[in-house]
Amino acid sequence: MEELFKKGFFEFIAAADAEKVHSQTIGWIFSNDCDVFDPNEKRAILRELTNNTVDLTPQKVEVEVNDIDILITCTDNSLVVIENKLKSSQHSNQLFKYEYLTARDEILAWQSYFQWKFQEECNKIRSQVNGDYKRFLAAIDEREKSNDFKWKTEKQGKIPYYIYLTLIEEEPFGSKGIWNKLSYNRLHEVLSKYLANKKHLKTENIWILKSYVSTIHNLSRAANKFVQKPQDFAFVFTVGKQAIEDIKTEELQDGSPQSYIKLLRLETILQKWFYSKLIEDLKGKNQQLFKSIEHHIGETHGTALLDFTFTDLCFKINEINYIPILQFQGNAVKLAIAGKSDGEIKSNEGDRQSVKKYFAERLSINSHLNDSFKEYSSDQILKKISNPRKADGFFSININEDNKYWQIGDEDLISFVVTKIEQAQKIFQKLNG
Repeated sequence: MEELFKKGFFEFIAAADAEKVHSQTIGWIFSNDCDVFDPNEKRAILRELTNNTVDLTPQKVEVEVNDIDILITCTDNSLVVIENKLKSSQHSNQLFKYEYLTARDEILAWQSYFQWKFQEECNKIRSQVNGDYKRFLAAIDEREKSNDFKWKTEKQGKIPYYIYLTLIEEEPFGSKGIWNKLSYNRLHEVLSKYLANKKHLKTENIWILKSYVSTIHNLSRAANKFVQKPQDFAFVFTVGKQAIEDIKTEELQDGSPQSYIKLLRLETILQKWFYSKLIEDLKGKNQQLFKSIEHHIGETHGTALLDFTFTDLCFKINEINYIPILQFQGNAVKLAIAGKSDGEIKSNEGDRQSVKKYFAERLSINSHLNDSFKEYSSDQILKKISNPRKADGFFSININEDNKYWQIGDEDLISFVVTKIEQAQKIFQKLNG
């Protein structure tokens, strides 16, 4: 019989989905305030979590210091830096910031600082050196230091070991090869292994720790159930961050993975995992595809989105550069154009209507390239184009005929997405014609 999802202490107090609570609990496990594990056991656990054999005996634990989620200072002049992502994703090159704040020498601090502060210039250098990491580091070494670069702080100069902890096994976007990817599932396995030797321990702390381990077990099982068969979790794609008040009480108490995901409001991060897996599968089947397009996974209003950007097909409308995008979000597959300018785009109603009209006319001329609007006139297409008020430079049209793509099997899903990309590419090639 399949194990049900039961509410534990952390679920009951509505803390099971709070990243800060998880960071504080993990920090507490390695602190001197938690007596469940002795120093040797804590060292052994850190070895397994960081995948190395060095002596990492915790001496001091800090949580949320300089934006670092968990910082463990060890007795041998080393640091363990843990970035914790439960329901959120990386942003603003943040991992490079943490590398800078904990770099072992000034050269590494400068390299991380530059990548943190000057992302656009770093991307240009990357394109110039064709993926040669040594040439990349040499190129950024030649740049001048900024005025707010500092060496050396209290945390710099030690030997750092980096852990990127996630529920969805997201890849860390920091310096190549230094971040050890760690899943909540693996954290559960390691903690459970060492707890197995504590059956006769009766301290207050062990009951807290056991409850926490039960919670991360629930989180991992629910997420894995979803990724194994997303077809069974349609609500993940259709409701986004549904308010907990809108969910019937009985839905949260049936012990199913669906109810657990609703209870903890994990929809957005699981959507992102679905898109991440899709990108992995696409690259595995068609690496050539990504030589001409870029991809980005983000979110708006609690609903994840996957953008395929055709940067080589940019065109101008009213002296503004527009980038063509194919976007997957919820049940929609959209053709979109996003304005790019040196300053923030501020347009009036006339400007918006002018761009919408141009977009509609070009789509109408090339309507034979997509079944969704091949029978529509330019005016009919114009009415279907969306332009959110808070996104002046973004215009989109849904080309998905109510096809619930998350219900398609793996191979068919890849074919479906590749077909949509190829269709979009042909249409965008004609937009500036």
